[in-house]
Amino acid sequence: MILRRYINSEIILTAVTVIAILLAITLSSWLVKYVAMAAAGELPVGALFKIILLQIPEFITYILPLGFFIGCLLSFSRLYVDHEMAILQASGLGLLGVLKLAWPAIAMATLLQALICGYLGPAGGRASDQLVSDQLSNNFVALLKPKEFVQVGAYTVYVEAVDKTNWLIKDIFVHQHNSTQQMIVYAKSARQLQDPTSPNMVIELTKGRRYSLNNQNAATVYAEFERYQLVIERSNNKRNTKPAKMTWQELWAANNAKAMAEIGFRLSMPWMMVVAAMFALVLAPVQPRQGRYAKLLPSLLIYACSIVLLIALQQQVGKNKLDVAYCGILIAAYIGGAMLMISQGRWRAILRFRKPQ
Repeated sequence: MILRRYINSEIILTAVTVIAILLAITLSSWLVKYVAMAAAGELPVGALFKIILLQIPEFITYILPLGFFIGCLLSFSRLYVDHEMAILQASGLGLLGVLKLAWPAIAMATLLQALICGYLGPAGGRASDQLVSDQLSNNFVALLKPKEFVQVGAYTVYVEAVDKTNWLIKDIFVHQHNSTQQMIVYAKSARQLQDPTSPNMVIELTKGRRYSLNNQNAATVYAEFERYQLVIERSNNKRNTKPAKMTWQELWAANNAKAMAEIGFRLSMPWMMVVAAMFALVLAPVQPRQGRYAKLLPSLLIYACSIVLLIALQQQVGKNKLDVAYCGILIAAYIGGAMLMISQGRWRAILRFRKPQ
């Protein structure tokens, strides 16, 4: 049907344009963060764009509903501005009829959101976090924080200053403790020896002292050194256990409040695409002289508040204060309220038609 193709193509093209703009804005802010980490030597430049690409599905999880809502709103508003909606209603096609014509675009957006929110987003987040963790664990300097005790492998490390430009560590204290003895090493400076083939990190300490204490007989061994190499095993990075990064199997196996909150959120977000189209149809009516952007800001605030309310509900479920069923109740309330407002105009027209003259 020509009218169906026209409405759906208008919605899809507008939504894709808006989503691309929102995604570019989001990526630019995160790009600044990772460029700063790369400039500080915490991340290699080669892994920078790979990390950002892996995080795109996670960003789209929140961008897609807003972009699709704006696309529907602008498309429906254009029908009012160009008097096309008046012609459709005069032909007997009401708001419900227009909504039915837009179902191909709505179904496509809903399935895409379900795929991204349920699978691509968590998978990309896990891969991105693992890549960042691997890069940090391979860089001894990046793990250190000046004037703070940091656990690196089996060692507790304290440094006064870190020069990440020259990869130089100043005034370093290293402590190792096990059941038989303790070891304390102090050096004026240190640097990491770069050896990609080595399974461990090799740290070369310069001009320092080494103390070894036997825990059983309190015997102490003291030695001064000009150069001393410290071998630290690379940490075995565990997978991120945040619910947002878990698979469906892990969420069901966890069976706790936070896991159930994430399940409710993933099942609710695809339905927000249906809510977006219905809200846009309700909020779209504008006067021809106003232009289709007249209600963009207030309408966007209304829909954004609905998403924020869903996220707030997810947090309450995660704190075990509410049941996860409230997520479904909220979505049903959104759809029911929008359907009531859409049908209101139809019932008014029927009552006006039956009203005796």
